[in-house]
Amino acid sequence: ELGLPALRQFAPDLVFLSLGFDGMAGDPTESGLVCSEAFYAQVAAECRGVCGRIVCSLQGGYQGDRVEAAVTGVLEALAGE
Repeated sequence: ELGLPALRQFAPDLVFLSLGFDGMAGDPTESGLVCSEAFYAQVAAECRGVCGRIVCSLQGGYQGDRVEAAVTGVLEALAGE
C-alpha cells in the first residue's frame, strides 16, 4: 500500500529487486514469511509498471521446484507476459 505509491512518486530510472526466495511458505530456513510463488511475479510486474529498467538479485530459496516456478513467473512478468 505504501511502497508502490512512493515508488511512483519518486519515478526512478532503475529499480533493484532483491528477491529472497527463502521467504516462500514451507522453506526449510523458516524465515517466518509465507509468500507464494506468485507473490514474486506480482512484485516484479508492479515494479515494471513503474520503471522499465529492473535489475533482479535472486537469493535464497531451498525448494527447487518452487524456486523454479517463482523465477519463471518473475521472468514472465518482466517480459510483460
